[in-house]
Amino acid sequence: METTWSTFPIWILFRCGIFGHKSRITISLRAKVLIWAVLCVVVVTLVSAYAISHMQINLPFSHSATRSNVRDMLMEIQVRNTTVLTPRPDACEACFSHNFKYVIDNDVMCKLYNDSQEIDLIILIFTTHQHQKERNAIRQTWLNYTNRNKANIRYSFLLGEVLDENMRKLVEEESRIHNDIIKEDFVDTYQNLTHKIMMAFKYTITKCPHAKFILKTDDDVWVNIPGLLKVLQREKMILQTAVAGACFHGANPHRNPDSKWYASFQSYPHDSYPGFCSGTGYVTSNNVAKKIFEISKNVPFFHLEDVYVAMCLRKLGYRLYKIAGFNIGRPPFDPCLYKGDNLITSHEVPSEMLISYWNTTCTRWKPHFLV
Repeated sequence: METTWSTFPIWILFRCGIFGHKSRITISLRAKVLIWAVLCVVVVTLVSAYAISHMQINLPFSHSATRSNVRDMLMEIQVRNTTVLTPRPDACEACFSHNFKYVIDNDVMCKLYNDSQEIDLIILIFTTHQHQKERNAIRQTWLNYTNRNKANIRYSFLLGEVLDENMRKLVEEESRIHNDIIKEDFVDTYQNLTHKIMMAFKYTITKCPHAKFILKTDDDVWVNIPGLLKVLQREKMILQTAVAGACFHGANPHRNPDSKWYASFQSYPHDSYPGFCSGTGYVTSNNVAKKIFEISKNVPFFHLEDVYVAMCLRKLGYRLYKIAGFNIGRPPFDPCLYKGDNLITSHEVPSEMLISYWNTTCTRWKPHFLV
C-alpha cells in the first residue's frame, strides 16, 4: 500500500499490528477523518500534559468538596523562576495584587480589653502546618509576654494553604484552642513568602491599625521581648520611615539553581539587590507596613520576601536601618546575653533548646557594690 498523508494513520495501525498485513480492508474517507481526529486528540493531550507540568502557576485553593483532580494537581506544581520568559521589570502599573481570601481569621488577636489599653507591638511569625511543636515551644517561652494576646504585645502565626487534609484539620483545631493563627488560600511554599508578608501587613493595617510597631520573624527564632521593647522606644522616630534589623545594604543574587535563594536572571536581571533586612527578624511601624502594602501593586512580584520588602522601601524613598542585636545566626548561649539588652534575636534555635534557654536564669556573680 502506498503511504500518503491521507493513509498515514492507516500505515501506523498496520505497523502496530491492528490490521494484519493480509487483511483486505477498504477505508472510507469518513473512517480516515475519524482516525486522524483520534490521533490529533492523543497528540494534543500529550502536549497539554507536558505544558502543564512546566507551567509557573499559583492558584487559590478550593475548599469545595467537589474540587477537581486537575486543581489538586496544579496545586502541587512547584513554582520555578526559570519559567519566566521575559526579564522582570523594576516597576509596573497595578501589576501585582494580593487578592487571596482568609481561611482562618482570628479578629480577637487585636481586641482591646479596656479604654486605656494600647498595643505597642504585634509579632508576625512565619510558620508551616507541620511545625506545631515549634509553635507550642514559642507559646511556652517568649510569647508569655503577650499574656495570650491580652497584653500590650500581640502575636500571630501565619500560614498559607496545603493539600494535606489531615494537616488542615490539625491546624484548624489548634486555631480553635489558641485563637492565634491567620491563614489565607495561597499555596504555602517558600516561593510564596512574599504573599505571606503581604497577608501579614494587610491583616495588621486592617485588623490591628492601633498597633504601633510590627516584628516579622520565624518559628525557629528566639526573641528577647524586653530588649526589643527598649529598641522600639529608642528608635521609634526612625521606624516611621524605615525597616530595621539585621540589614545588609549590598547583596548579590544567587545564580546557582541549587541554592535555596536562587534567583534567575529573568526573575531579577540585575547584579545586586537594593539590600534587605534578614527575614529572620525585622521591625517597622504600622505606618511603613501600610505604605509597603499600598505601593506593592506597582512593584512586580519577587519571591524572596525580605528582598521584596526592600524593593518597596526603595520605591517609597524609605531606608533599611541596621540595629545591633538582631542576629541571622545563633550566638553561643549565655543566659545573661540572651536575657540582657545586647541580643534581640537568635536564629535556628530548636524547640527543645528554646525551652531550655527560657528556663535558664542569669546567675553571673556581681561585685557586692553593684548589686
